[in-house]
Amino acid sequence: MSTTGKRPAGRKYFLDMEFNAMPKGRYELISIGIVDETGREFYAESNEFNETLLNPWVLEHVVPLLGSKENRRSLADIRKGVEAFILAESDMAVFWAKNGSQDWFLFMNHVFDGFATLPAHVQTWYHELYQLASEKGKCIKGECKPYLPQQGEGAHNALDDARFDKLLWDYLDPLPSVK
Repeated sequence: MSTTGKRPAGRKYFLDMEFNAMPKGRYELISIGIVDETGREFYAESNEFNETLLNPWVLEHVVPLLGSKENRRSLADIRKGVEAFILAESDMAVFWAKNGSQDWFLFMNHVFDGFATLPAHVQTWYHELYQLASEKGKCIKGECKPYLPQQGEGAHNALDDARFDKLLWDYLDPLPSVK
């Protein structure tokens, strides 16, 4: 889907999720971060992932950035929190993410149990920030990272990653399209 020309109407939300990839294509949600275009934030950590099955990469890069176990929430509570965060605004919710296909899959299927329970004013697809970067001439031969701002600290904390995605949008949006 092209992001050139007229932007989708609605409020932009920047989404990131940390998860554990399991055998047989299963995923467990660890944390979710959402930042809207005005800077409002939502963050939650799940208490439903199996810590004994975490892969080494998650143990090294994600777990050290999590808060205390006492503040973790059930997926049902996370869903209620996300709904309240999104429903606080009446605009169509337009989601953006960087490398977001797995994040969007988890958002749709773990937070909302699929399309049937998605709030009516949430688009059923997300917009890819790297595609926007490509359309703005910030990707060369399929490589974007060297030509974009870099995140630095906080990578792999869902809220810090969502904040960075908003920063990336703020950097890219005013640039002219090259296509």
